[in-house]
Amino acid sequence: MLPRIDEIRKRREALGVSVSELASESGFPESFIEKIESGEIKPPYPEVRKIFDTLEAIKERKSKTTKPVKVKDIMNKNLIYVQATDTVARAISLMRKHNITHLPVFRNNHDVGCLSEKIVYDYMFKGYEDISDFMEEIVGDVMDRPLPKVDENEPVESIMDVLERAGAVLVRSGSEIVGIVTITDTTKVMKKP
Repeated sequence: MLPRIDEIRKRREALGVSVSELASESGFPESFIEKIESGEIKPPYPEVRKIFDTLEAIKERKSKTTKPVKVKDIMNKNLIYVQATDTVARAISLMRKHNITHLPVFRNNHDVGCLSEKIVYDYMFKGYEDISDFMEEIVGDVMDRPLPKVDENEPVESIMDVLERAGAVLVRSGSEIVGIVTITDTTKVMKKP
């Protein structure tokens, strides 16, 4: 089943293809493509099929020639973290200062957990009568499991599912943690279809 005719313009523009280019590649006149996109005419099925097939071929060709963006290209190399023995007050202070939502937790140079904005909110609403009690908690006692780790050479597109679930990932080069990527960082490079 073919997509709706109004998808032609959307797909063409998403691919960065001009009417002239689509006309040239599909074999139809520019005016014909323009009339279809404006809704002036309703072309027969074979012609619509040919236009969609042409758009798909352009998309495939572009995806083969476009070098995928790697995790190392968008990662934040300035990794802000806390020690498991730090207080929640210190962790929250760092999160505010650096405007971050995920804070990796380390113990003896090993990633052992994560303190996220969500965890902080959850704990704050768990019945602490005085917020200062929560602020004095030790990070290691309230942290969540460690963030997932991905290789720095991984294409950004391939880690999107993990990022959507976890919110952030640590980036490694070999066995060394060299940065962090959050779901927000990917908006710089990922295009909506």
